[in-house]
Amino acid sequence: MKRAALVACWFGIASCWSARAHAGQGPAIVVTADQHAELGRRLSAEARQAGMQVLDAPRASDAAGVLRSTGAVATLRVVSATAIEVFIQTDQGEPISETWYRRPGEGDSFPLRVIEDVRARLVDLELWPQESSAPSAAEHEAMTTAPAAAEPPAAKAAPEQQAVQAAPPALAPEVDTGNTSSPPATQAGGFWVVGGAGALVPDGGMGTTPNAWLGARFDWSGPLGAELLALVPLRESEVAAPEGEASISATAFAGHLDYALGIGRSTRLRAGAGAGLLVLKLRGEASPGFVASDDTLVSGLAYAELGAAFGLGSWMRLGATTLLGMSAPRPVLSFDEHEVAAWGRWFVAASLRAELRLGTGDQP
Repeated sequence: MKRAALVACWFGIASCWSARAHAGQGPAIVVTADQHAELGRRLSAEARQAGMQVLDAPRASDAAGVLRSTGAVATLRVVSATAIEVFIQTDQGEPISETWYRRPGEGDSFPLRVIEDVRARLVDLELWPQESSAPSAAEHEAMTTAPAAAEPPAAKAAPEQQAVQAAPPALAPEVDTGNTSSPPATQAGGFWVVGGAGALVPDGGMGTTPNAWLGARFDWSGPLGAELLALVPLRESEVAAPEGEASISATAFAGHLDYALGIGRSTRLRAGAGAGLLVLKLRGEASPGFVASDDTLVSGLAYAELGAAFGLGSWMRLGATTLLGMSAPRPVLSFDEHEVAAWGRWFVAASLRAELRLGTGDQP
């Protein structure tokens, strides 16, 4: 009789919870999953079980447009098998955009943890109606666990020896604040277009060259990335001597591999190494009694790269990059068979830059 009563109680609690979830009293959210539909379905199911209303996603250019067109309080976008991006529009007008990552060995509980974290954030922001009373993670676990099969009478222990089974403790919502120093499990994989402005400063007296940084970048879904760069001069540098003057245009082409270390959810520090090619175009103007000529010098480059990038969303990053390296062979400018200036052997280049994402592949 006691076991039958427990089973009846379990079904009663489950029925009440199901009725409350279908009543639609919780806040409305939108779940999108273009390339990972199964994870999206599990995420939607967990959201409904938690008492949220899951709306169909309209065609919109960004998360803010989805919220405006549907009246939802949050969008959850599955961007990879290990990452879910959450966008919440608060009443104060300050949007919240964060990304949750699957932890090593977490398995199928990843969608449940994301929904619990989102629920806690909505409660903190007073976006969760008080009357909705959504079930906690402990209730969800109790509801989805089938009651144990009845034991045979001979196996029953004496009443005084039966252990009292306590309800599992509620899971404390773990809200990511971005202050952790450990890296995320994955980084934003895919292709990026790079653009920025900086300066190329060589040793040897040929002068500093301001330049535009143009390139492309590919990040794997992990800490490794590869980048190709072209440093295009914005103006020429000048070298003068009694024999005449020379205008120097320095263009560099470079490529490197780097390793990224995540800090919080948005910032990444990078370190890498690479090689490249330097092309110097020299245009001379001779003093009276001398003859000028134009020339092109080519040299190899080897360098170390240090950089940082801060994500403004899944499609844009701002950052800074520094290259420290050397040229070989060392390009030399000569007037009347004597050295006037050289490019290198050592050089430094630095820039401020933006990275724009191409496509929608795996992204954090």
